[in-house]
Amino acid sequence: MSDNSKMQISIRQIDLYRFGNSSFNDVTDVIVQEINKNEENNTSKFSIQKMTEEYPGFDIRIYHATKTNPPRWLGFFNEIIAKDEEILKSYNIYSTFLAFIGFKENIYAISGGTGNMVLDRFSVMNLGTEVLTRLIKKDEKVINSLKDRSFIGNILGQSRIYKDDQRLTDEDQFGKIYNQVKAVLNKEILSKIFKFSKSDLSRKTANCIAHSSFQINKRISFKKLLEIIERIDWLFETRKEPNFTLNNVIHIDKRKLFYQELRTKLELEFKSQIYNKYVKKEELDFDFCHKNYEEFYDANEYVATRGRTNISSTSHRFTFSSILYVVKKDGFMVDDSLEEFIYSFLDIKIETLDNMGEALTVGTLYEHLNGEIMYEGNVYFYLAAEWYRVKESFIDQLNSDCKDSIKQVLSKDLISEPFTEKIEDDYVSKFFGKSNTYVMHKLLYENIELCDLLIHDNNSIHLVHIKQGFNHSVRELASQISMAAKHLIHDRTTNCKLISKLEKKITDLKGNTNSYLGKVGSQSLPSAGLASIFNDIVNVNQIIFCLAFVDKGAQKRDLLNDIEKFESSIAKYSILELKKTLMYYGFGFKIVQLPN
Repeated sequence: MSDNSKMQISIRQIDLYRFGNSSFNDVTDVIVQEINKNEENNTSKFSIQKMTEEYPGFDIRIYHATKTNPPRWLGFFNEIIAKDEEILKSYNIYSTFLAFIGFKENIYAISGGTGNMVLDRFSVMNLGTEVLTRLIKKDEKVINSLKDRSFIGNILGQSRIYKDDQRLTDEDQFGKIYNQVKAVLNKEILSKIFKFSKSDLSRKTANCIAHSSFQINKRISFKKLLEIIERIDWLFETRKEPNFTLNNVIHIDKRKLFYQELRTKLELEFKSQIYNKYVKKEELDFDFCHKNYEEFYDANEYVATRGRTNISSTSHRFTFSSILYVVKKDGFMVDDSLEEFIYSFLDIKIETLDNMGEALTVGTLYEHLNGEIMYEGNVYFYLAAEWYRVKESFIDQLNSDCKDSIKQVLSKDLISEPFTEKIEDDYVSKFFGKSNTYVMHKLLYENIELCDLLIHDNNSIHLVHIKQGFNHSVRELASQISMAAKHLIHDRTTNCKLISKLEKKITDLKGNTNSYLGKVGSQSLPSAGLASIFNDIVNVNQIIFCLAFVDKGAQKRDLLNDIEKFESSIAKYSILELKKTLMYYGFGFKIVQLPN
């Protein structure tokens, strides 16, 4: 068999939940019709291809389409090249294929070109990891690399490539969901489970990639592909349960009948919360990113559309706020009801493109949201367009760790002023004129805010950062404090005179027509300069960063004694991470719950 008749293939499984008891032909017809309906004008429709032979036991359909695009660089020459020159007639042709393979009760799929992306929304999201956890044991030293998403903390996700193979038991899994694993499959797995012959195995091992699809990193023929699909099906039949659970959260899998009603309720609850906060103009507690976060962040172009209408196209990475602004400004928003809000806003299509104009990621605006909700006493996360329930053991451990840390750092006497104001400007204005206190809210240097309040005495400096609410926004505040700490420690070792530069910003605001900023500029600073306060500090732990928050909960609660009543796992974990960061730099850390 010629070498070009073999290739490495990623195998997907079609999610049949939405199709009920439909036949193989009906399912593939619906999928291809939907794909063709949504394809752009420069793409030919996927059409079925005639096969030369049948394969008993399998239903097979193969489709093909082409896409033509002018090169991205073409416009660069429009004004300097004569009209009829060949370069201006350039275009690229891309071919793509979809292949559906029915075996017993399941339908599998492979694709090439942009086919991977169009199949994504029809596929089971964890086929690869479900296969892998039936092939290896958790304590086996076979892991090459990992990619995860964090549902708490300040890191969105990480990719790690190891010098030597690792065990999954070596990983700190707290707050993470692994969505891609690259592992080594030994000769026994390759020969006994996947039936590779001795002649196929030039090496004793082969790597595999497990995520939404499953791929063995070996070039295989079409017939071998069918055999691997058959063996995957056999694996699920003979090993009903995996050898271990990859993630310490419960996936609310839409394929499982007993979760279908719950998923519907969770989706309605999440969308209702978004709509209600939008109507009330409240801060929205979630992140915005496609599940393929690296491709999303590295894209060259971001496009938002509804149907055939272009809403926005920009090289700047989309945020929830930026899309909301455009939708409202250009009259696309209809928000008289939840249903209209969903249609006109949450169902907007978001697509990212590379520098050749090829799609990198695609999904609705809603599918880009990542957030935490409490529903019927349980904590759920919507992450990468899937629902997860956090296990009780995780919540118990998080509460215990958080309570232990709060005992060490909670300050009851640093600030006694109640926070009853609507905005921070008005609250911090109470501190103008107080001895040994300087208001620095909104003073930025290199886009970093050192603190909202600087409070000092003979022995210490407190850099206070203030936030309303103990929720998702605490992560943003913790990140802000971490950046300020990093900047300050660098400044102290390199003598970059950060404090002197901030002092100049204060004096430059004197006479500002804005009431608040004018008061900032009119503060009476130390005669030797603000930097003199820091110069008197010998040990860095005498500089103490403070996270001060006012609770906006409906019921009165105390962070130390009622930690279980604070629902945000994101906020709690952010405190733990911030404490570790500040300890690493050598700074002190305090938490203040402001009275209200």
